[in-house]
Amino acid sequence: MAGEPSPRDSYDLNGDGRITFEELMEATGRTSGKLLKDFEPILRKGFDTLDRNHDGVLSARDFDDFREGMRRFREWIEHLLAPHRQRRPAEEQAANGMRT
Repeated sequence: MAGEPSPRDSYDLNGDGRITFEELMEATGRTSGKLLKDFEPILRKGFDTLDRNHDGVLSARDFDDFREGMRRFREWIEHLLAPHRQRRPAEEQAANGMRT
């Protein structure tokens, strides 16, 4: 809905609708409570992967596409794990070759 903050707003520190690597590092450091300097090369690589047009910023679309991809990935993992979570203890023992 219009007027409601978007999840990306917490990373877009200057409110220009785009997220720079520096904004990402500052916002992530603020929310995690840790200094991320040791992880900067890894985070830079991930940021550059998400920045599809390589202009040095994540657009709203880049950010939203990433979040949608992560949502779909979580759903896929949940789908894969669902049969294992629904087993009862006796079924689990039988599946592991144990007798009750």
